[in-house]
Formats: sequence, structure tokens, C-alpha cells
Amino acid sequence: MGMQSDYTVTSASNTEKYLRALLRRHRPELGRDRLRVQFHQNTCTMVSLSRRGAQQSLRLHRLFTKAPGPVLEAVIRSFFVREDRSAKKQLRSTILDFIDEHRHLTLSDLCARQLCPPHGRNYNLSEVERTIRKRFLRGCSEVRIGWSRRVTPCLMGKWIAMPEGSPNVVVINRLLDSRRVPVFYLQYIVFHELLHEMIPIRRRGGRWVHHPAEFRRREQQFPAFERALCWERENIGKLFDAYLRRSSGRRRALRARRGW
Repeated sequence: MGMQSDYTVTSASNTEKYLRALLRRHRPELGRDRLRVQFHQNTCTMVSLSRRGAQQSLRLHRLFTKAPGPVLEAVIRSFFVREDRSAKKQLRSTILDFIDEHRHLTLSDLCARQLCPPHGRNYNLSEVERTIRKRFLRGCSEVRIGWSRRVTPCLMGKWIAMPEGSPNVVVINRLLDSRRVPVFYLQYIVFHELLHEMIPIRRRGGRWVHHPAEFRRREQQFPAFERALCWERENIGKLFDAYLRRSSGRRRALRARRGW
């Protein structure tokens, strides 16, 4: 019996059940213990499949809990079924069309949770942005820029395309609001994210292209480009480790004051 093409799921648990039912139809040899289904809030990579040994992890943005049956079937067929190039391209287009049509459901809440005021303890992002615009990106559209609420060890900045009529958003990792971070590196990160405003992310051949050749060419024109990448490779890990040690020390002090 075929699955209903107009079936719509509205919760993570129902979505997982539906995905597993599709998987049993297309790949019955892949049992529950070999596939892990996870839902997340990352808008950069909204659908992905990773493998560790015999186990695979299918990660989807929570937006897919609202996806109709054909979109979820496109996800399963795209990752788990052998298809020719034309069919694969059509499956990716089905997934990306759904994301494009419903992206507004995720962005406003994401920005409300992620974006903090630009004036930090050590750096004011508004001043950094003005410097970058004046020196390198005249004519760049206005954006909302601010610090992230959380510190992470990997993504130093993020450009978020908002629905038409709203300014796009640039979030800079709060880890960089530190005296240990040289201004040239912070300027490079802001420059990189503002460059997305000039050369937006595009779809090409059924895929998202985040950094096309023109973007890379313009990015390398930043005077401190190589110096910034070198500093990043040598220092971001140390900076994050130092942050973890400070956070751990603050937690221990807090427990001691509370008598834990």
C-alpha cells in the first residue's frame, strides 16, 4: 500500500515515524539501530547525513516537522536511494523549494534568540561595521549586527537572510569580544559576513553555493586576509579553551558561595 502523498506531520516524533516508514519501504535492511534521526535549529545546514561506523545520523531542521509527505520522501530518496543525476537534482529542488517557502518560520525566532546588542565588553560591533563599510564595502545594504548569546568553538560569524522587507542579520560569536582578539581579525570576520550582503548565497544546480568564486576573490582582497586566517588557526582553539576554564571556575565559585 502506498503512503498518502498529502499526509502532513506536525511533531518531531511523528516526523521520525514517517521517515522510518519511508526508509522501510526504500531500504528495509536499514533497521532502527543503524539510523539515528535528530532535529536541530541550525539554519546553515538544514538537512545532512553523517556516518560513524555502521551507524548513520540523519539531521534535519525542526522546520521539517511541518513538511508534507512528498518533501520527507524526497529527503529519504535523496540520501538513501540510488537515483540518476536528473532525479537527484529534482529531489534536491523539492527539498530546497520547501526550505525557501517556509524559511520565514525559523528566522525571526532564531534572530530573537541569537542576537545581542552590538556594544560588548571590549568591542563595539557597530563601530567595526562602520569602519569596514567606509574602507571596503561602500554601498553595502544595512544589516542588524550583534553578538551571539552563546559562545561556540567553530562558527565565528553568521549572515542570516531575512524575509523581504526586513534587514538581514549578522551574528558575531561572543567569543571574539575579548582583549586577546586583535582588531584586524574581528574586522575580517565582520567583512566576511557583510560580503554575503553584497554576494548573497545562491542556489545552483539544486545546491546552495555559500562562497562562489566572486566571493572568494573579493574576500582575498581584504588586506589582512592571510594574517587573519593564520591568527585564527593558531589562536581560536586556545581562546575557547580559556573561556571554558573561566566558565568552569565561575561555576565552582558559585557552588561554593551557595554551599554546594
